[in-house]
Amino acid sequence: MMTGDYSSPDEVSNEIVIGPEAPACLRADGTPVTESELEGELLKAVRGPHDSWRGRAELDEIRARALKRRGSQA
Repeated sequence: MMTGDYSSPDEVSNEIVIGPEAPACLRADGTPVTESELEGELLKAVRGPHDSWRGRAELDEIRARALKRRGSQA
């Protein structure tokens, strides 16, 4: 956000979670999951039991895993 690449924290988290060119989220039967359904599932995860945020180190780990996945899909 400091560089102006993102206008809000939501844009940053969207980039981290789904990436700029992420395919649509699909159900097992191939039908797309709606944005509101996805939001509902994410809210369940946030409201449920989870580990505390570990700060920058955790963000670096998430980024490394995402880059590794993207590299294996290329």
